[in-house]
Amino acid sequence: MTENTLNSKAFLKALDDFDAHQKAPKAMGVAPIPITNVCATYVAVKPILEGILPFLGWLPGVGARIVVAIRALMAGLDIVCPRP
Repeated sequence: MTENTLNSKAFLKALDDFDAHQKAPKAMGVAPIPITNVCATYVAVKPILEGILPFLGWLPGVGARIVVAIRALMAGLDIVCPRP
């Protein structure tokens, strides 16, 4: 019974911390980024990403997977964000 009580307290504390984290940006004056800003940022960053992908591929063990993940993200953003 003690273990469940501790787990419940830990869970509730984690929820409180998450709630405080969610409220903190608003209290600090930070607003969520609208999708149009994400697309504008992506258009600006895309050439940089394309330039560093070959170097990321050289990372031993994980490089190829990182490149595949970034390319998948870029493909999704290419669909969502209008092309100029």
